[in-house]
Amino acid sequence: MALNNPYTLSFDGVDDRIDRAVSRTNIQSHTIEFWAKPRKVSALETFFCLGDGSSKPPVLIRTNNYKIEYYLGSASSTVFKSNSSLMVDSLIHVACVYNLSNLSIYINGKLDASISYNANIVSFINVSIGNWERTSQYYNGSMDEVRLWNYARSQEQINETMNKKLKGDESGLILYYRFDEGTGSIAHDSSPSSFDGTITGATWVPGEVDLSDLTPPGQNLLSAYLAGGAYLSNNSVLGKGLSSNLSAGAEMSVGSFARTRGLSAKLKAQATTTSKLTLLASLNASLEGLATIRTGILKLIIPPGTYEITADDYFRKEQPAKSDELVNSIKVYVNPLMPSDAAVEVYKSPLIKIPAGQSVITTIQYNEPPVLEAVATLDSPPDVSITNATYYAWGAEVTITNSGAVDADATLLITGKPLKVLGKQLISVKDEKSIRDNGLLEFEFRDNPLVQTTEMAEKIANNLISFSIPRRDVRVEWRGNPALILADKINVPEYQKGLIDKRGLFYIIKQNIRYDGGLRTTTEGRKIK
Repeated sequence: MALNNPYTLSFDGVDDRIDRAVSRTNIQSHTIEFWAKPRKVSALETFFCLGDGSSKPPVLIRTNNYKIEYYLGSASSTVFKSNSSLMVDSLIHVACVYNLSNLSIYINGKLDASISYNANIVSFINVSIGNWERTSQYYNGSMDEVRLWNYARSQEQINETMNKKLKGDESGLILYYRFDEGTGSIAHDSSPSSFDGTITGATWVPGEVDLSDLTPPGQNLLSAYLAGGAYLSNNSVLGKGLSSNLSAGAEMSVGSFARTRGLSAKLKAQATTTSKLTLLASLNASLEGLATIRTGILKLIIPPGTYEITADDYFRKEQPAKSDELVNSIKVYVNPLMPSDAAVEVYKSPLIKIPAGQSVITTIQYNEPPVLEAVATLDSPPDVSITNATYYAWGAEVTITNSGAVDADATLLITGKPLKVLGKQLISVKDEKSIRDNGLLEFEFRDNPLVQTTEMAEKIANNLISFSIPRRDVRVEWRGNPALILADKINVPEYQKGLIDKRGLFYIIKQNIRYDGGLRTTTEGRKIK
């Protein structure tokens, strides 16, 4: 869970969305901001839409072919794209700004693309997030901190607040979805407009963006601003955040293994922050000069009466690396792809302008890839024709030529046979002994279209369950104390990396002791926890 940001909304790309009917006119210049973590960026998927019921929404922000598209509808509508390409599962901040003369896209607070543009007054009757009413361009990923302003914000203003939770009464803020409810089907608007949205399908997940300047009710936030030789010491912090802004030789120390969700430090010169944290969700630091930040995030406790076998003691260990990630029941679904019986429309373009005597190359993506036997046609004047077309499973590249003496408009239509999953089958593999010992620990390998045959599914299931090693027993060959007896407890490392030192606690069920210049023991244990 992120600092000061408990929840966000996740959209599945199938039918999840947020809708709100509104009536708003004359916003003209505007700024739309949000955080997003897309799971798919190659197809047309809607982030945010201001709709008016027509085929050209006043404002549309979406993904397309790894780019962000910013569409502002008017008599001379345009689709404006980002220069940067999006990455799957990468958290980004997007700000789209219109100032009556320019469209601009900012990514993570930096200007990515800008174009001169002048549109008519923008009016809209609904707000949609994750889709818009005339398409099925559903968004697949998470979104957070959606904000609509009725003026063009500067780059400095965007950077000032992108990582901050707003109060909601900021000047010009006309829509603000924090997505912090964590439950229910209403996204509350924290702006004065009270445009609460209706959530359809989207699910609440832990927040991923750290936000500052908010102390949740009933929680403690330790914050310090120190300069010169100032010193602050605090023995315990039980709360949401620990923040320090130190300069020169200032020092801040928090001990007693404070429990907190986030640590944020901005240090200059020889400033120092030292803390010991048992629960740490996030760590942000900005350091200059000889500044130092130290934090320990683990306190290892060995229960009394337990003999510790460390990694330095044993020669060989047979045990799962992470016991809390075991499975003993694997379900793999076979997803055979079959083409439809008849060709159907898989793409229809908006009007494409082709200048007189010129050719236009357009790259499109099918509405539901993959598609076989695609064929492109035009709804256009006689002088406009398709002179080249290359088809792929996901889309096509089409060259349209205007041999006439005047500019012309054309609509590109593509028909084909989409591949659909038909006759899905389930392959299940279980480890019955592990189920008796540990209870059912299940994993599903569900919607992978690459699993086309039962033989492939069986192989995947058997490999997964073999890799997971679903058992509670440990077998350690080690050199150490041979005086352990049955039902004694031993503590064995399960996962060690950096500051992480995870241990498993076992009862001894069998021992074999031998001498090879020293006492060497093979110990078998049954996991307690």
